[in-house]
Amino acid sequence: MAPTRKNIEDILARVNFPLYTVQMLTNRHVIVGGGGGYSKTGVANGFEIFELSHNGKKFVVEEVTRHETGGNVVMNCSVFSDNKHSYLVAGQESHCQLYNVNSVLVKEEIDVENIGNNNSEVRQRKPRAKQKADDQKNIKKKLKFIINPSDSVQTDFNEPEPLSRVARISHNGKLLATAKDGAAVLWDCIKGKEIKRLTWNQPEGSKYLYKRCRFGVIEGEENKSALYMLANPTGLAKKQKSYLQQWLPEESILKKVAEFDESLSALAVRDDGRFIAVGTMFSGSVALYVAFSLQVI
Repeated sequence: MAPTRKNIEDILARVNFPLYTVQMLTNRHVIVGGGGGYSKTGVANGFEIFELSHNGKKFVVEEVTRHETGGNVVMNCSVFSDNKHSYLVAGQESHCQLYNVNSVLVKEEIDVENIGNNNSEVRQRKPRAKQKADDQKNIKKKLKFIINPSDSVQTDFNEPEPLSRVARISHNGKLLATAKDGAAVLWDCIKGKEIKRLTWNQPEGSKYLYKRCRFGVIEGEENKSALYMLANPTGLAKKQKSYLQQWLPEESILKKVAEFDESLSALAVRDDGRFIAVGTMFSGSVALYVAFSLQVI
């Protein structure tokens, strides 16, 4: 076996806490979340936002905002933005926390180096442009973010260690989906109130946990979304199936189901809602499905 080797140049950024969630905040800003938990280990809990850019040779990132969440570890998050506002929802142990994310444009002074000899005797044929008093400084504009906590609702009541496993905002920003055990809960994002619970008939003698969920636009119905969820058995997946479920959430209808012989770990839905990708936990395989029919491609 060839020796393994980590390419340090491929690492964009490092944070000083375990990572549990990564989301795109804008088309060039990435938000990561995680933490060390409630115990006093000295490991922080919270978010960091990085700006992604290209320096002409490779992609680089720069930290623009850090927000710590005290003793609450960030296990998952979802972002919603319209033309005026941005919102962040985070699953933090027993609660789901809503944050308002405001962007501000700040100016920073950076040092620049003069190239060339100021004492050169070469005649300047054109007059130089007038410079500011301190020509060693240059103004750089940067977009930063202010994260302010807003409403919080308890979504998991299991003791002694409640855990909000799943949190996702719909495309229109009206619905929030959370999940615990084998049940999903729909919330009104505006009022912060529970709307309904999505339950299904689990195989006899089994118990399932929801791992991931995503909203997907229904083709031809831009104002409606389907809800896709991954359900894994708590026992051995070889003896019990794992499922990709397609829900019509507002009608509480489980429309279609696809079966798997191993536990599922990752879920992605294309922006137009046409295709779904599902990643498995142990074999590392990825399956692509047509969203309308849940037929494998």
